[in-house]
Amino acid sequence: MLKQEARGTEIEDRQTISEETSLSSQILVKEMREQSRKALVLDEGQMYEGVKRALDLVGSASLLVMLSPVMCGIALGIKVSSPGSVCFSQTRLTQDGRRFQLLKFRSMVSDAEDSSGAVLAQRHDPRITPFGRFIRMTRLDELPQLINVFRGDMSLIGPRPERPEIAEELQREIPRFYSRLRVKAGLTGLAQVIQGYPDGVRGYRRKVALDLLYIKKRSLLMDGWIAFRTIAVVLSGSGAR
Repeated sequence: MLKQEARGTEIEDRQTISEETSLSSQILVKEMREQSRKALVLDEGQMYEGVKRALDLVGSASLLVMLSPVMCGIALGIKVSSPGSVCFSQTRLTQDGRRFQLLKFRSMVSDAEDSSGAVLAQRHDPRITPFGRFIRMTRLDELPQLINVFRGDMSLIGPRPERPEIAEELQREIPRFYSRLRVKAGLTGLAQVIQGYPDGVRGYRRKVALDLLYIKKRSLLMDGWIAFRTIAVVLSGSGAR
């Protein structure tokens, strides 16, 4: 009788060990699959970032060479039409909140913010010069930012960079505003080709929503679509200020 009980216990122990081993194997397989999936996502993300940076370098360098006559013409137009420097720089925010000096062709009078400080441009802003209105309408004032892209401060495609003072104000109104800083700022972006320049806090809420949508769904295919849409926007002058 004792031998039967011992034999029964031994059988039960074997069954228990077999079940535990099977369960452990299932957990291990599941964990390995999860780790593999995460590694694949990480590899895809790193590959995308690598290809994107390569395209930024090649694209910005090529555009700087091809558009150099246009940029020289714009520089001459600025110099002839109003006193002051041809280009100016502003502190802007890019990935992870890092500050950098954004370059632009000057489209306003040289002392535009001496008394007001950092303020958003308005429609029919009196500070904008006649020639400046033309280069803003055609987005040609943004061309010097190709240098920022080549340096690595910006990407060709991404959320537009904002000034720290204005970003701080908008963060108080739009809690997700700083979430835009998860990626590099861009020369053009999804919000620019769909919405253009935002008007007021309501416009910025939509802009933030579009920027976050881009960050979530970004891909080389989406970047290509935004690039082609940017050409149409530039040619039409829509959304400019």
